[in-house]
Amino acid sequence: MTVRVYRTHAYETTHENRIFDRLLNELERAWGDSDDLIILLGNFYCDGCEIDAAVMKKNSITVIEFKDYGGNITFSENGLWLAGEVQVRGGSKPNPFIQVRDNKFAVLNSLKRISFSSDRQPNLRYISGLVLFHKPITFDEEQLPPNIERWFHVVDFAGTVQRLSQITSREINLSHQDLAKIVQHFSIPDYVPPGWGTKAITDSLSAVDTAKIELPNSLESVVSRIDQFLCSSKKILIVTGMMGTGLHLLQKAIADKSRSLRRNCSVLAPNSKIASVYPVESKSIYSHIFTKNYKVEKDLPIYGLNKNQDTEQQVYIVGDAHLISDSQLENDVFRYGSGQLLTDFLEYTEIEKTKRQVIFMGDMFQLTRGKIDESALSYERLQAAIGGEIEQINLDFILPGQEQNLFVRNCQQIAQSIHCGRFNQLAAIADDSNCIQIVDRAREQEVSKALFLEDCRFTKFIVFTNESVNRINNQVRQEYLGLGKEIVSGDIVHIHNSPVALDRQQQEPTYISNNSFAEVLEVYPNTSPLSQPLKGREQPIRVIFLRLRVRLLENGKEVEFYCLRDYLYADKPELDKDTLIALQVSAISRFRQQQKQVIESEESDKSNELAKFLRSDPHLNAARLRFRVSSSNLV
Repeated sequence: MTVRVYRTHAYETTHENRIFDRLLNELERAWGDSDDLIILLGNFYCDGCEIDAAVMKKNSITVIEFKDYGGNITFSENGLWLAGEVQVRGGSKPNPFIQVRDNKFAVLNSLKRISFSSDRQPNLRYISGLVLFHKPITFDEEQLPPNIERWFHVVDFAGTVQRLSQITSREINLSHQDLAKIVQHFSIPDYVPPGWGTKAITDSLSAVDTAKIELPNSLESVVSRIDQFLCSSKKILIVTGMMGTGLHLLQKAIADKSRSLRRNCSVLAPNSKIASVYPVESKSIYSHIFTKNYKVEKDLPIYGLNKNQDTEQQVYIVGDAHLISDSQLENDVFRYGSGQLLTDFLEYTEIEKTKRQVIFMGDMFQLTRGKIDESALSYERLQAAIGGEIEQINLDFILPGQEQNLFVRNCQQIAQSIHCGRFNQLAAIADDSNCIQIVDRAREQEVSKALFLEDCRFTKFIVFTNESVNRINNQVRQEYLGLGKEIVSGDIVHIHNSPVALDRQQQEPTYISNNSFAEVLEVYPNTSPLSQPLKGREQPIRVIFLRLRVRLLENGKEVEFYCLRDYLYADKPELDKDTLIALQVSAISRFRQQQKQVIESEESDKSNELAKFLRSDPHLNAARLRFRVSSSNLV
């Protein structure tokens, strides 16, 4: 076996191109004649992060950043790095450590979307990071804190091969087929170094097609039935399966099968966050079927259906379809379509008038949006909607190798309870390692603190009530991180809605994606509250805002917005009805005041102007945030 190398395109700087070619030569010298397979990836993007290189072996994945500096290197977690007296920059990040850390977790999150073929799934938390200096350096490794030195490395070329050979983990166990899947996952082409000529034959590794990888027997028969459906005149197929049955493996198999039949295919998810983890190119169902412009009904902006421009034989694969429902969905700021997503989607597809087909894929044992009989997994509801026969497939078998997976076993136990109609006193299967059940309340703080400080990014607390969630959030922030009660710089927050960014220079408002995570960079003091009188209330309703500057974790973009203080600190992530009414009345009042200052326009124009104003008002569209129990300065 040998070293396989892939690169998207040349680097922008000379030193990066030189470092990459030299790194390849070092790898060839060390492993060119070995039986091991070494993969070198170069200059690729991953979840919005630009990554210089990554080296993968059967027992390690190392994310690498190139630096063209030399001399004595001074390390800092949060502050400046120095090479002698020269600052070592970390691209758009404060320093190389933060740059490598963020890139590591971008790769980790991306690789979670792959279904590995190894008998034991690799534990991706053991991905390593390395800063490679082009010039000779001296570096005292005693500068690295204990929780960092286990995965973070700083070397120059004199120590590169030795360090990469030392980086191994029993928790990462990759077969050649797994390595091939990673290469294909990133879609990086072969790289031929200058002077090497043209390859006589393309590496078989880069030609691996995951759709052609042998599926488990339980799924081969399912693919055959899906093939029959695609060749039939039936309109809708429902495919259900719980965790561990391989539902995710079918998405790409179905997409490739559709295309092999010369059918265009759209893979849709309930939102963009879920779409980002699918193994195939996909998008939010909302962005696909609804317009970007809106009209107004009763002072509420409504996003209508797009005109369907898809082919007459389009195939729609809708993942996590238990979240696609006709349960009325309307927030207090705007609405998509009729508010009944399933009905709107079926109307958009024009499924009764065309040869288009829909495959709904979901888990009957997951929480649905509204009642189960209103969801896209309800045979009766779909049959009533289109008046035709609905095909159904249920994945009955746990995939080989997943039988002992602790999370799968817990899901099986819960699914069995749901099947039997038992919803109380559900016991968890714990192994005191991956899953720890705390029965003694007195030990809760001791155990949770030890686990969180050991590895906060991979520690999840699961409790029964919102009040308990809030209590643990406060405990982690105040007692473990020492952050105090109030939100401060360094906090990580979860954005529950789609707030408007405060950018006066933009002609059009900028909306931040809901379900995003962000790091707080600054909390501005003295933000004015809103005081709004309401009929029937003795006192005006007072709404307190915080103005924040944050960095979005998904793309590193810095934005400012208002957030609702009461929502952030409430026991439950809810706003009371009076607050919602006060926000709406106040926004409409501001609009009317604004209209008095302009020439009177037609009533229809006023309606459109009101919609535009409401959708872009930063107070009405203030962020609804909750704390995420993590800290940007912990790894």
